Amino acid sequence: MVFPRGLALSPVLFGLRIVLAVSVVCPFVAEERPTDSQSGLSSPGSSWSVPGQVVLGGLFPLHDSAPDRRSLRDGRPEQLICTSVILEGFQWAMTMLFAIREINMNTNILPNATLGYEVHDTCFSIPRTITIGLGFMQSKVDHVAGAKSQYCPHAVIGPYASKVTDVLSMALGLFLIPQLLLYIRNVRFTNSLGEEQWFDENGDPPPRYELVNVKIDNRTSVLNVVGSFDLNKGLQVDLPQVWWNSECQEIPRSICSKPCMPGTRIVSLRGQPSCCFECVPCTSGEVSNITELLIRGNSYRDIQPQAIQQPLDHFDFNCDKTIPQRFWVNTNFWNQRCGPVFLYIGGESKVSHLNALYGGQVELARKMGAMVVVSEHRFYGKSKNPEGITDSDLKFLTVKQSLQDLLLLQKHIIQTYRLSSNNPWVTFGVSYAGSLSAWLRQKFPSHIFAAVASSAPVKAQLTYDQYQMVGRAFSDFRIGGSSECANSVSQAFATVDNMIEKNEFQALKDTFEWCIYTDNQDDLASFVMNLATPFITAATYNNEGRDRTVAELCEVMTNRSLGNSYQRLAAIIKTHLPSRLPCMMNSANADRFIYSNHQSELRAWLYQKCSQLGFFQECNRTLDCPFSKLLTLDVNMQPCELFGLNKEQLQAGIDEINMEFGGKNPPASRIIFVNGDVDPWRVLSVTHEIAPLLPSIMIPASAHGIDLNPSTINDPQSLTSARKKTKRILEGWLKQLSCSRW
Repeated sequence: MVFPRGLALSPVLFGLRIVLAVSVVCPFVAEERPTDSQSGLSSPGSSWSVPGQVVLGGLFPLHDSAPDRRSLRDGRPEQLICTSVILEGFQWAMTMLFAIREINMNTNILPNATLGYEVHDTCFSIPRTITIGLGFMQSKVDHVAGAKSQYCPHAVIGPYASKVTDVLSMALGLFLIPQLLLYIRNVRFTNSLGEEQWFDENGDPPPRYELVNVKIDNRTSVLNVVGSFDLNKGLQVDLPQVWWNSECQEIPRSICSKPCMPGTRIVSLRGQPSCCFECVPCTSGEVSNITELLIRGNSYRDIQPQAIQQPLDHFDFNCDKTIPQRFWVNTNFWNQRCGPVFLYIGGESKVSHLNALYGGQVELARKMGAMVVVSEHRFYGKSKNPEGITDSDLKFLTVKQSLQDLLLLQKHIIQTYRLSSNNPWVTFGVSYAGSLSAWLRQKFPSHIFAAVASSAPVKAQLTYDQYQMVGRAFSDFRIGGSSECANSVSQAFATVDNMIEKNEFQALKDTFEWCIYTDNQDDLASFVMNLATPFITAATYNNEGRDRTVAELCEVMTNRSLGNSYQRLAAIIKTHLPSRLPCMMNSANADRFIYSNHQSELRAWLYQKCSQLGFFQECNRTLDCPFSKLLTLDVNMQPCELFGLNKEQLQAGIDEINMEFGGKNPPASRIIFVNGDVDPWRVLSVTHEIAPLLPSIMIPASAHGIDLNPSTINDPQSLTSARKKTKRILEGWLKQLSCSRW
């Protein structure tokens, strides 16, 4: 159970049937309606509560935590320190309290019943979360300093992550206490310039944000939410893009539908309150029966996971073993007569309904009247059998098997939705999935009309000069780099290498706070890879919210007040290390243990790299690699021994892939290759037009797969132009079909 940063409370949150079912466990407490004065945010690690006939427990990380690392090293029990406020956790808690208040004030929702709550600050600490959760099972028990269980909750909301939720749910289940998930997203903010921004679908806030109060039914709330209630579905939070204030009487909830007539859309009036709008005709290519938002709010409930059974081996008819493949279908934008089907292909990680709701492929679908189908790759996410990725099944984790999965899924969708030749298929994918997008169109042009391959490394390669590209990113002034920054990074890693050569391991351990003392070469290779990770991530996903940007890292690496380049590197690593980890884990054996886990997606991706794709990184400092020379091909390929694969076998698999698909010169047509010119992976993609029907779009100062990310108001013009060019090219190709809307 993940604690996603989404929008609505669980549909079973306030169902009376659940309340009655669990009421036998905990006696009702005294009736008393909560007051606003009792729900304020208090000091770190504290809790607050109000009584009710039905009490809901809440576990929210209102503050971050910083363990006393010295106590861990000295063998003493960890001392927890609650530190800075976590805005997302505060939002989660306030949404719960706001929902309870609204329900209690509306006697039509839960007649003859009053909701209460007991909310605790977990301080993002797993031990604290478990301790508080166990305390919910008995009343008036001191479980941590400053946190007492006042009531016996009938249901618990939270906590925030799978690993702690799974453990806690087993204990709560013994007492028939439901454990529920909370979703929050799309909260409206203003930045320091007064510009309106959103909490995006991943829960990531915009920079320099502050809360904005809005008026809801003549009552002001600290959260920008609109609540509606259905007894069968629970509380649902709907956040329309067009907001209202005290000057407005109506709440516009959508465009191209009520309150505007079909075929029109809402346009805000310049100089007027944001709620004041007019209805204008939809422009060509827009669909007139959808909401303004990309199915934000309640509609995501309609995008449920489905699955089909795929043959484990498509090429052996005597093999009757199967494997499940999950997929999602979004038909909210679809023009059934001539609308295309956009197949978003999952790659080396799990996918979800969010890929059918957000992203460049969904925004295009909305504009072009397309159905969106999202597929999960075999052996990733939940598209695997219960026993996981066994050694005997690994040989079926190949590119060819994956392409056959997609063809069989296409056949299933065509039959289920009664598609015709008037519904052409266009594939989308990012990174390895971008390669699959291109290869599916290339090998099966009669099935796939066109493809968009974003940051697709279509050339398999044993090693490649990714590190050279990373080094250049930190000297790129367009994204905040400089020659001084690149030199500082290189000098820092040269110092680390020099200390390793001199066996100065104790000094390295003290500087970077190793969990264990080691001079093992494999562990040292893991150590220098951990040092390089923040820089690789920044160069690959710059300005995409994954981690700190190139500019932010360069600001540290050029800050002379922090000391020399080695000391600046240490400052970056200490802030990069998650606060919940007490020290830096550098263990090759730990990595191998993860790769041996039959449920691990890292195991699946490692096998694909070891058997067919390569992509192993090697640092050659003579080629401008800024990192440690310990990062050699042999060291990085050592885990391949878990599968009995060596360098010669991998090279044979790489040669087969490149011969089959043509590498960077594919014999294909109607494939759009999109890359960012900062992305290190672009060196393995198609970065120039090699044929009239193989266009290449290069986005200046952009990184990996950014064109298929959801649009934001902060997108540079170059990215917006690239998306428009992709749309223009696809529309031009689709015009050639007999059934065309363009």
